[in-house]
Amino acid sequence: MSRLVPLALVAFALLAPTTVVHAQEITSRLPNVNGPTDRKAVIAVVRAAKATGTDLKRLRLVVSDNCGCGGAYAGSGLFVADEHFLAIPQWALDAVMAHEMGHAIKHHVEIGALRDTGIIAALAVLGALVDKQSGAETGAEAGKLVVALTRPRFTQDQEYEADRIGVEVLRKEGYSQPGNTMAAMLDLIARHAQGGGWFDTHPSTPDRIRRLRGR
Repeated sequence: MSRLVPLALVAFALLAPTTVVHAQEITSRLPNVNGPTDRKAVIAVVRAAKATGTDLKRLRLVVSDNCGCGGAYAGSGLFVADEHFLAIPQWALDAVMAHEMGHAIKHHVEIGALRDTGIIAALAVLGALVDKQSGAETGAEAGKLVVALTRPRFTQDQEYEADRIGVEVLRKEGYSQPGNTMAAMLDLIARHAQGGGWFDTHPSTPDRIRRLRGR
């Protein structure tokens, strides 16, 4: 496994100290591969990349203590690991990053951003046609409300898809029961999760576990 670290360092070098997640700037830092917790995150991302044939040079990994992602995030080639999330075992981090690789492969973040922007822009244009003075602003505000109301279902479908892909990633990594591994990770995180985090916008955790068992 030590041969993976130099490869990962090349891929994750030269990162800025700040990162944008969900259109919000967060503080972040480079992973410390000599630190036992950060190293686990590096290994998990490298394993997921190798399993999917993803070019590591196109990926970035940062560690943040205020990402607001509840544990991990992946989009536009960026992987963010919550610093407080790195104490979980290696197998669990492997499952987390396999799931996040599913998001990355399917471009869920990028698609979601385009969808949200399109809804807001369309209603802003419609509002401007109705009221030239303030219609665009009113329409844009209505668009934001529509986005907020419809995003959960849109996101939930993506979570199920990322779970399915994550299972296949774990299988390629050599896990003999990848569905059970993914399910065990979800159970582990759910037992330690607090309100306002990852699971608030995700599907029911018991339902996800049920779908994953035995795969």
